[in-house]
Amino acid sequence: MEEKRYPIWYSIISYCPNSIRNEHMNVGILLGSDKDSIIFEYVNPKNKKLSSLFWNSIELEEYTSSISLLKYIISESQKHWHQPQLPQLNQGSWETFFNLESLPIGITISDVHYALGTDINILKNNLIDIYIGKKFLQKKTDSISLKKKVYNYFETKPNVTKKLKSNLKIMPVKSIPTLKIEMDYTYYSKDSHLAKFIQIAPESSSQTLLNWYKNTSMLLSRNESFDKLNILLSDQNDHSTLELKQMVTDLISLDSNRTNVIYVNTDINSTHSLEVLTNTVSENALLVEDWVDHAM
Repeated sequence: MEEKRYPIWYSIISYCPNSIRNEHMNVGILLGSDKDSIIFEYVNPKNKKLSSLFWNSIELEEYTSSISLLKYIISESQKHWHQPQLPQLNQGSWETFFNLESLPIGITISDVHYALGTDINILKNNLIDIYIGKKFLQKKTDSISLKKKVYNYFETKPNVTKKLKSNLKIMPVKSIPTLKIEMDYTYYSKDSHLAKFIQIAPESSSQTLLNWYKNTSMLLSRNESFDKLNILLSDQNDHSTLELKQMVTDLISLDSNRTNVIYVNTDINSTHSLEVLTNTVSENALLVEDWVDHAM
């Protein structure tokens, strides 16, 4: 059943450190709905995005103070049961909404706009990407790279690592033995005695993505001697690029029966999708020593 869409309001927050220079930069978003609490996302004062905006440490300190005050104001506003109408179409103001004489110094909040959506967090991520740049609001302290996440998790499962061979180089096309690509992890099925691969999608440059896509396409279209390709991606609501998603969709179309996409949340404490994968390996895979000498 298709999820029902509902109206979500949002505003863009900008900051001007000096009224004489009149330089403005988008530094945050504010959004909410009748069924969601207000969400406030902003650029951390230490973020490199702000380096061109501030001319000295005093301006940086003023920004830090204004953002901290705005965060407090928003938090306090949600304790009230009734709030004034949101400012829109030149009616009302954020000062009235927050019951203030004025907003924190340098802060400007746009009038409210509306969008229909099924999930406020999806809209939040889209707004961040459009108005701020998602790389500036990634919370590095709460997440790690996908490759590191997978490696760390497998290292806690010795019974599983005995059945996984890392960085195994294989021939995608048997008629070209000098052409080899590297699989992040390989295991062999007890039932089919065929190889199954775990490939972690890259999170870096377009050229790296392109090379990965070409190699994976060649494997799926030219090699019939493996059983399954598990592609691990960062969670859909995380920082996966549109380009990567388009590539993965095309890879699935090449061989949907042998391609399995697994979305992994890179939050340090989230391991559910990896648990499902490791349970499969633990129950259905051979020990590496039983197959590695005759690997493809």
